[in-house]
Amino acid sequence: MRTKMMIGAMLLAMAFTTQAQTKRVKFGESLKRKVVSFVNKFHGLGRLTMSLKNHSKDSMLVDLENGRIFESNEYYQPFVITRSKVLALAPNESKEFQLQGFCGNAGAPAAPIDFTGFVKTRMASDEMVRVFSQLQAQRLDDDGQMQNLVWMFTNHHSFSTIYAADEEGRTFANAVATAMKIPRPKYSVLYKAPSEESQFMFTGVAEKINAEVTYTAKEITSVDFLITDAEGKVVRYLRHDQSVAPGEYATTLQANLDGVAQGQYYLVVKDEKGRSLHQSNLEI
Repeated sequence: MRTKMMIGAMLLAMAFTTQAQTKRVKFGESLKRKVVSFVNKFHGLGRLTMSLKNHSKDSMLVDLENGRIFESNEYYQPFVITRSKVLALAPNESKEFQLQGFCGNAGAPAAPIDFTGFVKTRMASDEMVRVFSQLQAQRLDDDGQMQNLVWMFTNHHSFSTIYAADEEGRTFANAVATAMKIPRPKYSVLYKAPSEESQFMFTGVAEKINAEVTYTAKEITSVDFLITDAEGKVVRYLRHDQSVAPGEYATTLQANLDGVAQGQYYLVVKDEKGRSLHQSNLEI
Protein backbone atom coordinates (compact mmCIF):
# COMPACT_ATOMS: atom_id res chain seq x y z
CA MET A 1 0.00 0.00 0.00
CA ARG A 2 2.79 2.37 0.97
CA THR A 3 4.58 1.56 -2.27
CA LYS A 4 1.45 2.42 -4.31
CA MET A 5 1.09 5.68 -2.43
CA MET A 6 4.71 6.61 -3.10
CA ILE A 7 4.34 5.78 -6.79
CA GLY A 8 1.17 7.86 -6.95
CA ALA A 9 2.90 10.81 -5.26
CA MET A 10 5.83 10.57 -7.70
CA LEU A 11 3.48 10.50 -10.70
CA LEU A 12 1.59 13.49 -9.31
CA ALA A 13 4.84 15.39 -8.79
CA MET A 14 5.97 14.54 -12.31
CA ALA A 15 2.66 15.72 -13.73
CA PHE A 16 2.87 18.95 -11.75
CA THR A 17 6.44 19.53 -12.92
CA THR A 18 5.42 18.97 -16.53
CA GLN A 19 2.53 21.38 -16.20
CA ALA A 20 4.78 23.98 -14.57
CA GLN A 21 7.37 23.94 -17.37
CA THR A 22 8.18 27.23 -19.02
CA LYS A 23 8.63 27.04 -22.76
CA ARG A 24 11.09 29.30 -24.56
CA VAL A 25 10.54 30.27 -28.17
CA LYS A 26 11.57 32.97 -30.63
CA PHE A 27 8.99 35.63 -31.43
CA GLY A 28 8.75 34.68 -35.09
CA GLU A 29 8.28 31.00 -34.28
CA SER A 30 5.63 31.78 -31.66
CA LEU A 31 3.64 33.68 -34.31
CA LYS A 32 4.03 30.88 -36.81
CA ARG A 33 2.71 28.39 -34.26
CA LYS A 34 -0.08 30.83 -33.34
CA VAL A 35 0.62 30.53 -29.62
CA VAL A 36 0.88 34.33 -29.28
CA SER A 37 -0.69 37.39 -30.90
CA PHE A 38 0.25 41.06 -30.61
CA VAL A 39 -1.05 44.60 -30.89
CA ASN A 40 1.44 47.48 -31.17
CA LYS A 41 0.89 51.09 -30.18
CA PHE A 42 3.38 53.69 -31.44
CA HIS A 43 4.38 56.55 -29.12
CA GLY A 44 6.93 58.34 -31.32
CA LEU A 45 10.69 58.82 -30.95
CA GLY A 46 11.64 55.16 -30.89
CA ARG A 47 8.97 54.04 -28.41
CA LEU A 48 6.51 51.23 -29.02
CA THR A 49 4.21 49.43 -26.59
CA MET A 50 3.49 45.81 -27.50
CA SER A 51 0.47 44.07 -25.99
CA LEU A 52 1.33 40.36 -26.23
CA LYS A 53 -1.22 37.59 -25.63
CA ASN A 54 -0.23 34.03 -24.69
CA HIS A 55 -2.83 31.65 -26.11
CA SER A 56 -1.28 28.54 -24.60
CA LYS A 57 -1.60 26.83 -21.24
CA ASP A 58 2.15 27.02 -20.68
CA SER A 59 4.26 29.80 -19.26
CA MET A 60 6.39 31.23 -22.03
CA LEU A 61 9.63 33.12 -22.52
CA VAL A 62 9.42 34.77 -25.92
CA ASP A 63 12.70 35.97 -27.42
CA LEU A 64 11.99 39.17 -29.37
CA GLU A 65 14.79 39.13 -31.92
CA ASN A 66 17.22 41.93 -32.62
CA GLY A 67 16.53 43.29 -36.08
CA ARG A 68 12.83 42.46 -36.15
CA ILE A 69 10.86 44.96 -38.22
CA PHE A 70 7.23 45.94 -37.69
CA GLU A 71 5.40 47.40 -40.69
CA SER A 72 1.96 48.75 -41.50
CA ASN A 73 -0.23 48.61 -44.60
CA GLU A 74 0.16 52.39 -44.89
CA TYR A 75 3.19 54.38 -46.04
CA TYR A 76 4.71 55.07 -42.63
CA GLN A 77 8.21 54.49 -41.30
CA PRO A 78 8.61 50.86 -40.18
CA PHE A 79 9.69 50.29 -36.59
CA VAL A 80 13.03 48.44 -36.29
CA ILE A 81 13.92 46.63 -33.06
CA THR A 82 17.58 47.29 -32.21
CA ARG A 83 17.72 45.54 -28.83
CA SER A 84 16.63 41.95 -28.25
CA LYS A 85 14.39 41.33 -25.27
CA VAL A 86 12.90 38.35 -23.42
CA LEU A 87 9.13 38.68 -22.97
CA ALA A 88 7.79 36.57 -20.08
CA LEU A 89 4.16 35.44 -20.11
CA ALA A 90 2.10 33.30 -17.75
CA PRO A 91 -0.43 30.83 -19.22
CA ASN A 92 -3.16 32.71 -21.15
CA GLU A 93 -1.72 36.03 -19.97
CA SER A 94 -1.89 39.33 -21.85
CA LYS A 95 0.92 41.74 -20.98
CA GLU A 96 2.35 45.03 -22.21
CA PHE A 97 6.03 45.48 -23.02
CA GLN A 98 7.94 48.70 -23.79
CA LEU A 99 10.19 48.28 -26.83
CA GLN A 100 13.10 50.31 -28.15
CA GLY A 101 13.63 50.84 -31.85
CA PHE A 102 14.17 53.29 -34.69
CA CYS A 103 12.69 54.50 -37.96
CA GLY A 104 13.22 52.00 -40.78
CA ASN A 105 12.74 54.28 -43.79
CA ALA A 106 14.30 57.75 -43.97
CA GLY A 107 12.04 58.70 -46.87
CA ALA A 108 8.70 57.90 -45.24
CA PRO A 109 6.70 60.02 -42.76
CA ALA A 110 6.36 59.03 -39.13
CA ALA A 111 3.23 57.26 -37.97
CA PRO A 112 0.86 59.33 -35.82
CA ILE A 113 0.99 59.03 -32.04
CA ASP A 114 -1.02 56.04 -30.71
CA PHE A 115 -0.95 54.43 -34.16
CA THR A 116 -1.87 50.71 -33.88
CA GLY A 117 -1.35 49.73 -37.51
CA PHE A 118 2.04 48.00 -37.18
CA VAL A 119 0.44 44.63 -37.84
CA LYS A 120 3.04 43.02 -40.13
CA THR A 121 6.46 41.79 -39.09
CA ARG A 122 9.59 40.35 -40.67
CA MET A 123 13.26 39.93 -39.91
CA ALA A 124 15.98 42.24 -41.23
CA SER A 125 18.96 40.97 -43.19
CA ASP A 126 21.38 38.60 -41.48
CA GLU A 127 24.12 41.26 -41.56
CA MET A 128 21.88 43.86 -39.93
CA VAL A 129 20.94 41.39 -37.18
CA ARG A 130 24.57 40.44 -36.62
CA VAL A 131 25.76 44.05 -36.37
CA PHE A 132 22.97 45.04 -33.97
CA SER A 133 23.64 41.99 -31.80
CA GLN A 134 27.36 42.76 -31.57
CA LEU A 135 26.64 46.37 -30.59
CA GLN A 136 24.18 45.22 -27.94
CA ALA A 137 26.79 42.84 -26.52
CA GLN A 138 29.15 45.83 -26.24
CA ARG A 139 26.39 47.99 -24.72
CA LEU A 140 26.63 50.42 -27.63
CA ASP A 141 23.09 49.85 -28.90
CA ASP A 142 21.71 52.96 -27.17
CA ASP A 143 24.18 55.30 -28.87
CA GLY A 144 22.73 58.44 -30.42
CA GLN A 145 24.05 57.28 -33.80
CA MET A 146 21.86 54.14 -33.91
CA GLN A 147 19.27 55.84 -36.12
CA ASN A 148 21.92 56.62 -38.72
CA LEU A 149 23.11 53.01 -38.57
CA VAL A 150 19.58 51.72 -39.19
CA TRP A 151 19.34 53.93 -42.30
CA MET A 152 22.65 52.54 -43.55
CA PHE A 153 20.84 49.21 -43.91
CA THR A 154 17.29 50.27 -44.76
CA ASN A 155 18.05 53.23 -47.06
CA HIS A 156 21.65 52.46 -48.08
CA HIS A 157 22.94 55.68 -46.52
CA SER A 158 26.69 56.17 -46.54
CA PHE A 159 28.78 55.10 -43.54
CA SER A 160 29.83 58.76 -43.37
CA THR A 161 26.39 59.64 -41.92
CA ILE A 162 27.64 58.22 -38.61
CA TYR A 163 29.19 61.41 -37.26
CA ALA A 164 32.52 60.65 -35.59
CA ALA A 165 33.76 64.04 -34.40
CA ASP A 166 34.47 63.03 -30.79
CA GLU A 167 35.73 60.00 -28.88
CA GLU A 168 32.24 58.58 -28.34
CA GLY A 169 31.40 58.91 -32.03
CA ARG A 170 34.68 57.30 -33.09
CA THR A 171 34.18 54.42 -30.63
CA PHE A 172 30.75 53.72 -32.07
CA ALA A 173 31.91 54.06 -35.69
CA ASN A 174 34.89 51.78 -35.05
CA ALA A 175 32.60 49.15 -33.48
CA VAL A 176 30.30 49.29 -36.51
CA ALA A 177 33.24 49.02 -38.92
CA THR A 178 34.58 46.01 -37.03
CA ALA A 179 31.18 44.31 -36.99
CA MET A 180 30.68 44.97 -40.72
CA LYS A 181 34.30 44.02 -41.51
CA ILE A 182 34.93 47.21 -43.47
CA PRO A 183 37.25 50.20 -42.85
CA ARG A 184 35.83 53.27 -41.15
CA PRO A 185 35.68 56.27 -43.51
CA LYS A 186 38.14 59.10 -42.88
CA TYR A 187 35.32 61.63 -42.84
CA SER A 188 31.79 61.95 -41.47
CA VAL A 189 28.91 64.35 -42.08
CA LEU A 190 26.42 65.72 -39.57
CA TYR A 191 22.96 66.46 -40.96
CA LYS A 192 20.54 69.01 -39.57
CA ALA A 193 17.89 67.70 -37.25
CA PRO A 194 14.26 67.91 -38.42
CA SER A 195 11.94 70.55 -37.02
CA GLU A 196 9.46 69.52 -34.34
CA GLU A 197 6.64 69.88 -36.89
CA SER A 198 8.27 67.62 -39.49
CA GLN A 199 6.95 64.11 -40.10
CA PHE A 200 10.31 63.07 -41.54
CA MET A 201 13.33 62.05 -39.47
CA PHE A 202 16.04 62.70 -42.08
CA THR A 203 16.44 66.17 -43.59
CA GLY A 204 19.28 65.42 -45.99
CA VAL A 205 20.66 68.90 -45.24
CA ALA A 206 24.38 68.73 -44.43
CA GLU A 207 25.48 70.83 -41.46
CA LYS A 208 29.09 69.92 -40.60
CA ILE A 209 31.95 67.77 -41.80
CA ASN A 210 34.69 66.14 -39.75
CA ALA A 211 37.58 64.72 -41.76
CA GLU A 212 40.98 63.17 -41.08
CA VAL A 213 43.40 64.25 -43.83
CA THR A 214 46.97 63.24 -44.59
CA TYR A 215 49.29 65.03 -47.01
CA THR A 216 52.97 65.70 -47.72
CA ALA A 217 54.50 69.14 -48.24
CA LYS A 218 57.78 69.04 -50.14
CA GLU A 219 58.69 72.68 -49.46
CA ILE A 220 57.58 75.61 -47.31
CA THR A 221 54.15 76.56 -48.61
CA SER A 222 50.67 77.66 -47.70
CA VAL A 223 47.99 74.96 -47.91
CA ASP A 224 44.29 75.17 -48.82
CA PHE A 225 41.69 72.55 -47.85
CA LEU A 226 38.78 72.51 -50.30
CA ILE A 227 35.66 70.68 -51.38
CA THR A 228 35.31 70.52 -55.15
CA ASP A 229 32.72 69.06 -57.49
CA ALA A 230 33.34 66.54 -60.28
CA GLU A 231 34.48 69.34 -62.64
CA GLY A 232 36.98 70.69 -60.12
CA LYS A 233 34.92 73.75 -59.18
CA VAL A 234 35.43 74.81 -55.58
CA VAL A 235 32.17 74.56 -53.65
CA ARG A 236 33.59 75.22 -50.17
CA TYR A 237 36.84 76.56 -48.74
CA LEU A 238 37.45 74.66 -45.51
CA ARG A 239 40.74 75.98 -44.16
CA HIS A 240 43.93 77.84 -45.05
CA ASP A 241 47.23 76.97 -43.33
CA GLN A 242 50.07 79.47 -43.71
CA SER A 243 53.82 78.72 -43.88
CA VAL A 244 53.65 74.93 -43.68
CA ALA A 245 57.13 73.41 -43.36
CA PRO A 246 58.20 70.42 -45.46
CA GLY A 247 57.04 67.10 -44.00
CA GLU A 248 54.23 64.59 -43.67
CA TYR A 249 51.04 65.79 -41.98
CA ALA A 250 47.92 64.24 -40.48
CA THR A 251 45.30 66.79 -39.51
CA THR A 252 41.62 66.91 -38.57
CA LEU A 253 39.21 69.26 -40.29
CA GLN A 254 35.91 70.47 -38.88
CA ALA A 255 33.92 72.85 -41.03
CA ASN A 256 30.42 74.14 -41.73
CA LEU A 257 28.61 72.73 -44.76
CA ASP A 258 25.62 75.07 -44.94
CA GLY A 259 24.56 75.42 -48.56
CA VAL A 260 26.38 72.33 -49.84
CA ALA A 261 23.80 70.09 -51.52
CA GLN A 262 23.76 66.31 -51.37
CA GLY A 263 26.01 64.77 -54.00
CA GLN A 264 29.44 63.38 -54.88
CA TYR A 265 32.44 65.64 -54.20
CA TYR A 266 36.17 65.59 -53.60
CA LEU A 267 38.13 66.65 -50.54
CA VAL A 268 41.25 68.33 -51.93
CA VAL A 269 44.43 69.75 -50.42
CA LYS A 270 46.46 72.13 -52.60
CA ASP A 271 49.67 74.07 -52.07
CA GLU A 272 50.17 77.72 -53.00
CA LYS A 273 51.19 76.75 -56.53
CA GLY A 274 47.93 74.87 -57.05
CA ARG A 275 49.52 71.43 -56.87
CA SER A 276 47.35 68.68 -55.37
CA LEU A 277 48.69 67.22 -52.13
CA HIS A 278 45.63 65.11 -51.37
CA GLN A 279 42.36 64.10 -53.03
CA SER A 280 39.67 61.75 -51.73
CA ASN A 281 36.01 61.09 -52.47
CA LEU A 282 33.23 62.68 -50.43
CA GLU A 283 29.58 61.66 -50.37
CA ILE A 284 27.32 64.30 -48.87
